[in-house]
Amino acid sequence: TQYRAIQLTYSTGIKIKNCIIRDNPGTGIAVWSNSSSVIRDCVISNNRNHGIYIGTSAPNEISNCIITDNLDNSGRNRGIGLGRTYNNVLIKNNLLERNGIYCAWDESPTIINNTIVSATYGIEYSYNDYFVTPTIKNNIITANGTGIYLKNAKGAPVIDYNDVWGNHSSSYCSL
Repeated sequence: TQYRAIQLTYSTGIKIKNCIIRDNPGTGIAVWSNSSSVIRDCVISNNRNHGIYIGTSAPNEISNCIITDNLDNSGRNRGIGLGRTYNNVLIKNNLLERNGIYCAWDESPTIINNTIVSATYGIEYSYNDYFVTPTIKNNIITANGTGIYLKNAKGAPVIDYNDVWGNHSSSYCSL
């Protein structure tokens, strides 16, 4: 059984604001088949799956949150996970500590003005089926295993004006 502190399914325009979501045995916030949902000004920590996971949904926003010490099913430190969101997920002005951002499949998220520290991958982007163009701009990405990791990424991501430094194995990696 997958436990979630908050799950949004088949909804529109839901706002989750000023919440503390921690110590959950599953995902902190799961968003499925939603549009125009906003997660703002929340503290999301120590959940035993992703802190926030958005699947098959667009557009959605995650902003001004503090996201720390969440794990995925494999024990990797993923604060925000996106899967088949297709487009228009905005991730901005967040602090992720010991957590990164994971994007798989068909996303073209906009990831701007975040600070991402001490994760395995600051931003991991992989396995997209289509030529998509995520935008990764104005982020501080430091003290991670790898800063920005692109695996099997088709398309041309826009990666501009990021401060990527002091990552242990590499700042940028593309396979």
